[in-house]
Amino acid sequence: MVEGRTLTPHDLFLAPERAWLLALAPLAWAGGAWLERRREREVRVALGPRAAELHDVSRRRRAAGRALGAAALFFGATAAMEPAFGESAASTPRGVDVVIALDVSRSMLARDAAPDRLGAARRELEGLLARAAGDRFGLVAFAGDATRVCPLTRDLASFRTLLAGVDVDLPRRGGSDLAAALDAAAAAFPEGATEGGAVVLLTDGEDHGGRAVDAAARARARGLAVHAVAYGAADGGKIVVDDGAGGSRVLTDATGRDVIS
Repeated sequence: MVEGRTLTPHDLFLAPERAWLLALAPLAWAGGAWLERRREREVRVALGPRAAELHDVSRRRRAAGRALGAAALFFGATAAMEPAFGESAASTPRGVDVVIALDVSRSMLARDAAPDRLGAARRELEGLLARAAGDRFGLVAFAGDATRVCPLTRDLASFRTLLAGVDVDLPRRGGSDLAAALDAAAAAFPEGATEGGAVVLLTDGEDHGGRAVDAAARARARGLAVHAVAYGAADGGKIVVDDGAGGSRVLTDATGRDVIS
């Protein structure tokens, strides 16, 4: 028990999702034993009765070698899970899990923020990443649908690379489905490991019909905090898009009027 609650894998390891690596140790042992038996059969066929005399000592050495190899894999896998238990665990700074739900709908190209809404969101995310201390970050990009771009990771360099590659061409559908974004962000957390995690929603969209409120309630029921950051001026802004010829133009509607978001 820790502070009145039952220990979970996340109390003992910073990366418990890598536990599957532990299976490599018994697999390596079993594979080595199978190869050894096969080799001994081949030697018996070649040498006959003398084979047993030759293998008594070498068999023990190879068995010891397999045991050491399996042990090395086991402890290597344990290290990859980043143990956080022991006498110093209480004083070891522990980060939190944060999934960013970033709106990449076309309206995020409106220039009522500098350089535009999407650029402003990226800039503020950089500020958040700069203050990370052992935190894991994940990324969901959304418009009319939602896509998980980056799983939870402490590799902030990779996170930044994936973040830089996200733009308004990624979503398959237009619009801003906030509920889909929140549900996808909540799904990025491992089952049973959401307590203390957070979802940060960066968007210029509106919650038509209250679906996002319901999605936020579902996330909160799993122990997740949901934070929303809004972009866009009250009187709206024009959307600037690529004109296909290396320049840009203001997005217009079917009547030729500038679209104001």
